[in-house]
Amino acid sequence: MSKELVGAALVLGVVGIGPGHAAAQEARRVDEIVVTARRVEEPLSELPFSVTVIGGRDAQDRRTDDLESALRRTVGVEVSTFNDANNTSVRMRGVGALQKVSSDDSSVAVNVDGVPQSIASAVMNLVDIDRIEILKGPQGTIFGRNSEAGAINIITRRPGDVASGYIRAEAGEQKQRLIEGAYGGPLGGSLAARMAFRVSGSDHNVVNERDGKPVTRPRDDLVRASLLWNPVSDTSAFLSVEHQDIKARGVLFVLRPYGDPPLADSPPGRMDDSKSIDRATLEVKHRLGTIDFTALTGLSRSNYRSRGSFYDGRLHDLLVGYRPDSNRRYRSIDKQISQEFRLASTPGADLVWIAGLSYVQSRRTFDTRDTFDDFYPDSPYNADIDLLFRNRSYAVFGEATYPLLPTLKITAGIRHTWERKTYDADWRAAETNPSPIRSATDGQRLDDDYTTGRIAASWEAGSGLHLYAVAAIGHKAGGFNEFPTDIAQGLQDPAYRRAKVRSLEVGYKYENDALGLRLSGAAFDNRSKGDHLLVFDALTYATHAENFDTHTRGVEFEAAWQPTSRLNLSGGLNYTDASITGVPAGSVAGVVPGNDVPDSPSWSGAASIEHRLPLASVLGTSNAQVVTLVSYRYTGKRAADPQNHFNLPDYHKLDARIALSVGRYEAYVWADNLLDQTYDLFGYYYAPFYPGGPDATFGAPGRGRTLGVGLRAEF
Repeated sequence: MSKELVGAALVLGVVGIGPGHAAAQEARRVDEIVVTARRVEEPLSELPFSVTVIGGRDAQDRRTDDLESALRRTVGVEVSTFNDANNTSVRMRGVGALQKVSSDDSSVAVNVDGVPQSIASAVMNLVDIDRIEILKGPQGTIFGRNSEAGAINIITRRPGDVASGYIRAEAGEQKQRLIEGAYGGPLGGSLAARMAFRVSGSDHNVVNERDGKPVTRPRDDLVRASLLWNPVSDTSAFLSVEHQDIKARGVLFVLRPYGDPPLADSPPGRMDDSKSIDRATLEVKHRLGTIDFTALTGLSRSNYRSRGSFYDGRLHDLLVGYRPDSNRRYRSIDKQISQEFRLASTPGADLVWIAGLSYVQSRRTFDTRDTFDDFYPDSPYNADIDLLFRNRSYAVFGEATYPLLPTLKITAGIRHTWERKTYDADWRAAETNPSPIRSATDGQRLDDDYTTGRIAASWEAGSGLHLYAVAAIGHKAGGFNEFPTDIAQGLQDPAYRRAKVRSLEVGYKYENDALGLRLSGAAFDNRSKGDHLLVFDALTYATHAENFDTHTRGVEFEAAWQPTSRLNLSGGLNYTDASITGVPAGSVAGVVPGNDVPDSPSWSGAASIEHRLPLASVLGTSNAQVVTLVSYRYTGKRAADPQNHFNLPDYHKLDARIALSVGRYEAYVWADNLLDQTYDLFGYYYAPFYPGGPDATFGAPGRGRTLGVGLRAEF
């Protein structure tokens, strides 16, 4: 039996356990899940599109401590990363950039408490959250720009009217450590507040060949304060302020196969990166009879710094026979302000509707300094480069769900966006660069206005079964290359063009209280026009953007079953056929129609089992139990790049956690990647540098098996 079928069988085995077993034991009711996937509170079962919800406590128990790890455990979501703090790329169901051109080239929108954030910050910590909502399919109607493939809502835990909190600590192999906590409650009168923090770190899983030490020692820290004010029953104001530091992840290019341990080659102390993120959110709500008014203001600032070499010594020793020396330093500052005004129906209304105005303005710099390159001194990157990207967008939107019949609802939504992007570049050759062109500038502007929307039908078929169908149009604006090279020749680097997607989805959602069962499934078809690929020539370092058409289709299933109060089972399975269907005229990328979309496995799956074993008496108390949680993830073979030079192999990842819980206290042991599987976070192909020379592949390896212990206390 193939590994794909083994993974599928495990997931389907969880889904297909028969109801006879449940009838013999105590059954639990299915808790209703309420989401804000359309900016209004609604039951998950009534949404006419696919949504995966991860609860805050569930994320913590599974050690899902950042957004990237949450996305990796979600079927139908593909994540590619250099393992650093600024280069995460996310694709849903095969839709998204083939290789992103800049930090702004995102097909998945990320929102924290309703405020848009950059997908480049997908490493953001998940501390004291209420839930994560992962919305699949184009979400341009409500969420606007950069939601061509889907959207992600992160909802933090708000202050309550009862004081509560927790503290959690972990320690593990490779010097993994974590301390986090939160506490909040009423301050008196109409005010309530909450504080949350985390301090965490580890050794890097990649070792520097030169000194035998980890290439870096990553550290992530976060602190958040929030305030909730309810001056009268119909009015509330929520303020949240957060600061996060991400340090020493490092951009990695590790020669494959990786070895044990994985090895890189860099001058000790030279590889480093850091990112700080400051975020503030103000949400004001007021009820006007049967209408809810919301004003949402967001401010964010990120500061990214990175230092390292252009080359990995081991890789270039293979390709050219020696290990060249080089250096570069990047700095990027991204500032954003957003404002949204909304009117919406109140929860429980027969006619569910929303209408609003949105404004987003951002300013991002990306600068290169302190470069030298003794292998390719006339490289276009052997220079001081100042780049400035500015974006301003306005939008008006509305959506309504109308009950044609008591069991049949029709949803229609539309959004129109006006967007302007400007770009300014200043290039100055380094002293060691022999180019006769010593400086150059570039300045451009790109205007776009576009309409996105969807129409859907949902039918309550009875006995807890909901059926739906949805057609949607997504859009991603064009922009400018973050690594321009034509400017080094005194030329203008052309902007990359817009991308569009037309999506169809049909599905079902089923809930059975008596069996404690929740099921959902969908079939989808996405046709994208003009999605982006950054073409890179390793011999000349020239880059430019090209636009390709893709077609993705497949099926997806998710299930959760609570046969008794002691046992929880859940799983998911995704099959996606994602291929490149259109290649631009004159393309030099080496991509041909029929190639697989990179980083998009045909099969992926996940399953978990949680069991609670009550103990008669531990330490003189009767409320003790042993909680065992085993989580499994399967990712199938997938193409490493759009040219399909090679495939990244499939892998199985098994995680486990066993806890002794006594009242509000818990001690546990955990195992991450228990099978010690080697897997790739991304892959890249290097062609021979000279006729008859060797080629190479490199990537970034995931962390191998690690074990640890933890403590948690609630108060």
